[in-house]
Amino acid sequence: MKLTRKGNKGFTLIELMIVIAIIGILAAIALPQLQAYRIRGYNIQANSDAKNFYSSCLVDINQTSVDKTFSYPNPLPSGYHGTTPFSGSFIYVAATGTVTCNAAFKHPNGTKTYALDNNGNISITGS
Repeated sequence: MKLTRKGNKGFTLIELMIVIAIIGILAAIALPQLQAYRIRGYNIQANSDAKNFYSSCLVDINQTSVDKTFSYPNPLPSGYHGTTPFSGSFIYVAATGTVTCNAAFKHPNGTKTYALDNNGNISITGS
């Protein structure tokens, strides 16, 4: 009786190791990029929260026309649901109509800090 093998089906160990090595190389390239995208997203959120905070403060003082101070732990403006400023405040004095703003925003996982000035301009610090 003669034993013959008709076309082996399946993968050899070497072929599987090559595929695993290729997947490992692709993962090593993709993971740092993914982390960079996440950090960029955190920074964009902090920037957006700074803009929205200033706008919400202006809307709130236009609706009430009384002295207002928005900072942590004081109440935030109505309609604002973003990140609480980690430092600074927004102060409005109704008698003179002056705005003093030095609020700063930074996402806990972000790398940049966004600071507001009295005119709503944003300065950026960090890498």
